[in-house]
This record gives sequence, C-alpha cells and structure tokens, in this order.
Amino acid sequence: MVASSPADAMLHAPVFVHLRTYGCQMNVLDSEILRGLLAARGFVITADEQAADAVLFNTCSVRDMSERKVLGKLGMLTQARTRRPELVLGVLGCMAELNGDELLRRAPQLDFVCGTNQRQHVPDLLYQALCRRVAVAPVTRHNAAQLERLRLALNGHAPPEPQARIVIGLDAHSTVDERIAVRLQPWRAYVEIMRGCSNFCSYCVVPYARGPEVSRAADDIVAEVEQLVACGCRDVTLLGQNVNSYGKDHGEGSDAFPALLRRLDAIADLCWLRFVTSNPQDISDAMIGALAACKKVCPQIHFPLQSGSDRVLQRMHRRYRCADYLAHVARLRAAVPAMMFSSDFIVGFPGETDADFQATVVAMEQVRFASAFIFKYSPRPRTAAARDFPDDVPTAVKEARHQQLLALQNAHTLAHHQQQVGTRQLVLVDGPSKTNPAMLQGRSAQYFNIVFPGTAQLAGSFAEVCITHATPLTLYGEQLP
Repeated sequence: MVASSPADAMLHAPVFVHLRTYGCQMNVLDSEILRGLLAARGFVITADEQAADAVLFNTCSVRDMSERKVLGKLGMLTQARTRRPELVLGVLGCMAELNGDELLRRAPQLDFVCGTNQRQHVPDLLYQALCRRVAVAPVTRHNAAQLERLRLALNGHAPPEPQARIVIGLDAHSTVDERIAVRLQPWRAYVEIMRGCSNFCSYCVVPYARGPEVSRAADDIVAEVEQLVACGCRDVTLLGQNVNSYGKDHGEGSDAFPALLRRLDAIADLCWLRFVTSNPQDISDAMIGALAACKKVCPQIHFPLQSGSDRVLQRMHRRYRCADYLAHVARLRAAVPAMMFSSDFIVGFPGETDADFQATVVAMEQVRFASAFIFKYSPRPRTAAARDFPDDVPTAVKEARHQQLLALQNAHTLAHHQQQVGTRQLVLVDGPSKTNPAMLQGRSAQYFNIVFPGTAQLAGSFAEVCITHATPLTLYGEQLP
C-alpha cells in the first residue's frame, strides 16, 4: 500500500495516463495488461498526450532504433516538464529491464523505470511519483489526481469495471493484478502462452530482457481463450518468443504445442487462431500435422529466416541451415497449400560478405514471402554478437542491402496481393480505415489488410469482400451481399 503524503490535500481530480507502446506483439499485450492494472487502481487511460498527468513508455530493446525513438521523445518532453512541472514520466518494458539505472542517469527528467518482469508494480510507482511531483509543483491544472479514489483502490476496493475489461489467467506465480487486460478491440486478442526465450541467438537481447522460457499451463490457456470467446473475441493470436518450444520447460517435448492447438481448435465460436513466432529449428511433424488438421488455425505463419547464408546463420547461433528452412517451407506448403509466409531478416550482420547477402536474396526469391520485416544490424548490449564480433559492415553497405531487400519484398508482396484480385475474402472488420475514415479496414484469415466501403457498425463482425484491386500494402474491394 502507498502511504498518504503532504501532497494529498492537493490531489483532487482524475489522473490521466498516456501509455505509448514500442516493439512487438508481446509489448502490445504487456500494454493491454498495464492498462488493466492502471484502470483497476482508478487511473484513467487517455490517448491525448497533452491532457495526460503521466506519460509512460512501454519500450523495446531489440533494435537500436526503438531505443533512440524513446530517448528522443523523452528529450522533447523535457520542454513540457518546464511548462508543467507536475507531469510524471516513466519508462517501462525491455529498455527499463536492461538499462534502468543508465536510463535514470541519461534522462534526469524520468520519475521512474520498471522492467518487464515487474509490471504489477507500475500503479504503485506511478502513484508515488505523482505525490512527489504534486508536492513540488504548483497545482494549476484540473487533473492533478483523485486521491480518495486511488486510496480506495489501494485498500482493495476496486472501482467500477471499465468497458472492454477482460480477466485473464497467468501461471501460478502471477499476481492477481496481472490477470487484467484492457483490449481496445475485444474481437481480437493476444494470449501469452509462454514468456522469455532460451535460444540465445547471438544478436538478440530477449533472453536478457524477458528471462528464460517459462510456459503457462495448457488448462490455464484454454480457460482464458474460452473466456475471451464468451466475451465476443473471434480472432486469437498465441504469443511466445518461440511457440514451438512451448511446454519443453515442463518436460513435455515437441508435442505440447500441437496438442494445445488441437484443444483450442475445438472451442466453439472461436473463428480464427494464429500464433507468433516460430523458430525453424523446432518445426516438427506433429506441428505440421496439427496445422493441417485444425480448421480454425489460419493459413499464415511468421517464420523468421534471418539470413540465407549458412555461415551467417551459424554466427547468429541459429540452429538450422538454409536448406533445412526451405525443406520446412516445402513441407508446410504441401500440408497447407494456402499457407502464407512472413519472415524476419537482418542485413549487415558482422562479417556478412556480398556472397552471404546474395544467398539471402536467393532464399527470398525461392520462398517469395507474403511480407517480411527487414532490419539493419545494430549491436545490442550483453549479446554475444556485440561481445565477440566487430560491427564491420559499413553503414552505407547496410543501407544499400536494406534497400535492395525492401524493394524485392515489396515486389513479392505486390505479386501476392495481385493474385487475390477477383477472389472473395472473409474479413474481420476493425473499423474505419486510418488513412480514409470513409472506408472500413479489416484483416483476412491470411492477414491481408483489406479496405472496402461500409458503415462503422460493422466493426467486430465478419464481412465477405470481393477484391477489386491491390497495392503493395493493401487490398481493396467491395462488400458482397
């Protein structure tokens, strides 16, 4: 419990919190849980940064660019602190987990940091920071804080449940507070089936930021998905740094994840089931069989290759060869002919030669991914690559290779999209398009982004759309009666 302070008399209005998310789907889910934790304690989440009493950043450390974005934004908010000294600033997530002390030194405007494995403490840390800030700042704004509501929440008297609040279950080691998530689209949900990673790819900070692999109990996952479906969720994405490793920390072997897929596939009223991410080294016959047998598992898989060069893969500590990867793709396509593949690539990894890069180009041409995330290598703290290999590929070479792969992938994506022209696609509608509010936007089972005319009342429902034309980013169509 947070003790009252001399600032209590000055805290008298709702506390508005702006939470900004950087990084992967796991970070998005962490932010959903954080919104639930904060809402349960009386804080009000706002999309308006200017109206916020506190601005929190849920961060990623996988790429240097993500960290630089956060540090740049913090620098900009230093000016806001000059005008509004009571404004609270906090950094959460992977950056805080890995470099919390350094962040506090480099960004003196920060009030607190909180790592990925301590997210349940964010409401207390925020409350304490608010009390400190209000105690030293003149209260000239109507929304400094509502102490009585916070005090009631801190004493266990929960405020009324916010809309779209869904109680979820984590493993036996989780606190009750962690079982709350606020999802902005209740018809779609991320469900965490495991945390952490034990692969230690040489470029990756995830094992250091999120710890070793820890799988949730299958019964707990099934119960959560059943509850989500009962609340109107139709599209569930299972999350793990390597879902193929699910259950191995419990001694269950490679059949655990396929068995989980089959159990979830049997849930009535669940329409679509997805998962992210799959490491090629752990693809099994049982998993491929489950993908072919499960009717609700979408024919789309994120399957990171990273490089087409066996030499680079070995330096990356990826435990497969390019030929193994291509064989897995062939087996998956034979089992599920409609399967669409997406991937991750890193260019400019230490020691990558022109021949190594050309091997990646050849692999991309062979697979022809529907989409791919392509990154320029940047050394990450604590990783083996940063420790053992000089970052010796010139920046200009990295940029040229990056642009070449982006152009190639855009051509492949456009070809995939053009193949859909004239087809009928079932679309789960998310709502108005961000770029054209007069149109609706949604996703197909293969995760195509589809835009078509329609009314906002269709959000959260399925629509059948005939595709009329395509761009590298989007399919466009007309709703069928």
